[in-house]
Amino acid sequence: MLFFSVSVLTYVFSLSDYIQSKKYKQPFFFCLVALLVAFSGFRGLSWASFYSWDTNHYVGFFNDLKPFESPAGSDFGYYIINSLVKLVIDNYRVLLLLMSFITLSLVAKSITRYTNRWFFALLAYVSLFYYVRDFGQIRASLAYALVLFGLRYVHEQRFLKYLFIIAIATTIHASAILGLGIYFFPRIKFKNWHLYGLLFFSLALYFISTTGLWLTVIDILGEGFFLGRMNAYLVTASKSISLDVKRLFYYAFAFAGVFFRKRLLKTDEFFDTKLYSVIFGLILTAMLREIEVLAVRIPEIYLTMLIFVIPAIAQVSRNKFLQAFSHHVITFVLLIYNIAMLFSLQGLVY
Repeated sequence: MLFFSVSVLTYVFSLSDYIQSKKYKQPFFFCLVALLVAFSGFRGLSWASFYSWDTNHYVGFFNDLKPFESPAGSDFGYYIINSLVKLVIDNYRVLLLLMSFITLSLVAKSITRYTNRWFFALLAYVSLFYYVRDFGQIRASLAYALVLFGLRYVHEQRFLKYLFIIAIATTIHASAILGLGIYFFPRIKFKNWHLYGLLFFSLALYFISTTGLWLTVIDILGEGFFLGRMNAYLVTASKSISLDVKRLFYYAFAFAGVFFRKRLLKTDEFFDTKLYSVIFGLILTAMLREIEVLAVRIPEIYLTMLIFVIPAIAQVSRNKFLQAFSHHVITFVLLIYNIAMLFSLQGLVY
């Protein structure tokens, strides 16, 4: 029942977005974030629904590690975190708590910086990303949180500082290098019909096999590290990503973002950066859908921007009543989606 209580509590707290004073909002917000940290840090290791294989791999890596003696590999930032924790205390729970604390602190900081709907954005994060990412994909989760934190340097067009953030994130999870593309989004000026076209193009990709294309690319460029792994995934993949409820949910908000884009840009001049990221993430998902392990990882760095796009759409109306109505409807939809997702996961332990 703890799974459902966290979802419901986050939903109830979303009503606190109507409190205008940050002085009163902050204690509630950070208490909720602390609860999420504790919840993911003290999770069990046998829940198949939450990528237990990945979690047990992290625990096994930590238990077998000889601090600063074992081979670091490409993800040496994660290796350093493990080594430092193990030097202080040989307890994997401390590692899980630390990873969760850093990740959710960065997410919380980004939310308070880029939207005034703190609890709404946090509910979106919990509903769409938290259970899978912060329970199983902890390296990717931390790396993507760092990219999210570095969004301020995209807005300020400070390339070297953003590059530094990307470099750190890449040492945690190699896929974070793709976040570099976000830096150039503010310079792109698409018209609405361009964005609609890109969305319909990505939808069309779900009905076209892309395996042959990727095999051709690998054959032409040769099997480097990344392409070699892609080839292995292509050969061993047993299923592909379908156009399921979750992805249709993403498309609904992407289309709504384009529809209300002109009005939203008046209140957030950087809304395009977030919207472009979501659309690009959807295109990547469609292109990689036949390589399941990549389709559920790589686009996430862009799709995370949904936590800013969704609250923005909810408050697009100038009418206070309509704003409140859309806030309640969308947060309730997020809650129902969250609960349905939890019920659908196999191996759920109460």
